[in-house]
Amino acid sequence: GGTALTVYDVSDRNERSWMTYVALNLALFALYVFTNVSAAKLVVIDALGVVVTPGVFLYPLTFLIVDILNESYGLKLARKAIYFAFVSNTFILLLLSLTTWLPGLADWQLDIPYENVVTHVSSVLVASSVSFLFSEYVNSYLLSKIKELTSSRYLFLRVFLSTCFAVIIDSFLFWYIAFY
Repeated sequence: GGTALTVYDVSDRNERSWMTYVALNLALFALYVFTNVSAAKLVVIDALGVVVTPGVFLYPLTFLIVDILNESYGLKLARKAIYFAFVSNTFILLLLSLTTWLPGLADWQLDIPYENVVTHVSSVLVASSVSFLFSEYVNSYLLSKIKELTSSRYLFLRVFLSTCFAVIIDSFLFWYIAFY
């Protein structure tokens, strides 16, 4: 009869807090997808004599977002955000991979470059996914444990230590798996 309450009608829903959680999830997802898709583009930094992908500059922000999620929403919801980003990225790259099997126009010049980019991005996915899951899990777990040990003090120390260990794990796993 239209009298049942929906989740939207409940007055104690903290909508602003949940919208912030959703926005941080979307930012984590977007950064993670961007770093994987942009892996096909190499950038030369002449001043440093290195070649990197554009994702190298933005990927560290994923650790910051997970730290914010962990500090604001707790370890459980931070882990859910990590899994959401992982599953969503895997789904997008799976769909992109499936599109390479579709027949293209005979005279379309971008068909082969498209397949090359998607194949490269898909191969990076395995290394990236494993390193992302482990490093972000370690980051959020350490942040949570250090928070307990310091009685919620020393935010800078918590973020620095947890991110430091997570970045080392991420880099090691990615390079080992990608170039084994």
